[in-house]
Amino acid sequence: FNGLSWSSSQLTHAEIECLTTDPIWGYDFFDFTAAYTRTLYEDRVYMSGRFQNSWGDFGGLKPTASMQYDLYDAMMNSFGMSFGDHLHPVDGFESEVFTRIKAVMEEKIAYEPYVENSDNIVEVGVIIHSNDRTRRLPYFSKGVARMLKELKLQFNVYDENGSFDTDGLKLLIVGENADFDDPFKEKLKNYIQIGGKVIFTGDSVKIGSEIGALDFIESVQKDSWDNAYYTTDKSDFRVAMYEPSVLIKNKNGKEVAK
Repeated sequence: FNGLSWSSSQLTHAEIECLTTDPIWGYDFFDFTAAYTRTLYEDRVYMSGRFQNSWGDFGGLKPTASMQYDLYDAMMNSFGMSFGDHLHPVDGFESEVFTRIKAVMEEKIAYEPYVENSDNIVEVGVIIHSNDRTRRLPYFSKGVARMLKELKLQFNVYDENGSFDTDGLKLLIVGENADFDDPFKEKLKNYIQIGGKVIFTGDSVKIGSEIGALDFIESVQKDSWDNAYYTTDKSDFRVAMYEPSVLIKNKNGKEVAK
C-alpha cells in the first residue's frame, strides 16, 4: 500500500516512490529515504516513472540521462529498479516509452552480477524518531544526507529501534526535536562506552547530558532570537542561524565556534 508508515506491519517490502523531475520529490529525496528503509527491509525497490512532470503526465517522457540517474542511484543504494507508466486512455501502449526504458534497463543487466543482493557498508549512522508517519523524513535527515554525500561517507538512517549499536559504525548523528525513550538512551550509552562517537544536534544535547556524555558543556536554554549568528575559530565571518538553536556554555571542552 502506498502512503503507509515505513514501520507499518502491513508492509512486506520497501518500495520508494520518487519522481526525480517532480519538485515534490526532487533528485535528493531517494538517498536519505533509501538509507533509512534499507535498515528495515531486505527486499526493496526504487519505483520511478517515465513522467517528466508528475504521475499521469502522459505527454511527458524523462530524458534518458534522468532515467539513468535513477537507475544508478538505485544500484548504489542496493535497491532494485522499477520504471512505471500509465497506459493512455485513448491509445494505451506508447512504444517510445518502452524503447527508452529498455535501453536504460539493459545497462542494469550489465551490472547485475555486481549489485544483485548487495548491501551498503556504512561508517555513519543518522538517528531519527520512528514517529514519522508520512514517509517524508525530517528535513534534518535530508540536510545531513547532502553533507555526508559531499564528504563521500557511506551512511544509514536509523530510528531508535535500529541496529546502530551493533553495525560497527564509527559515528552517530542524533536528530533534533525527538522524544527518545530510555531503551534508546541505554543503547546510545553502550555505543559510546565501546568507543563510538556521537554528534548531538539541536535540542538532542539534553540526551547527551542525561547519559553523561556531555559533561564538558552546560545547556543554557533555547535561543530566543529569530536570526542569531555564530563565528568559527577559522574566520570572523558571522554565519546566520536560520532557525532558533540551543545555547550552550563551554565548561572544559574544545571550542570551535561561538
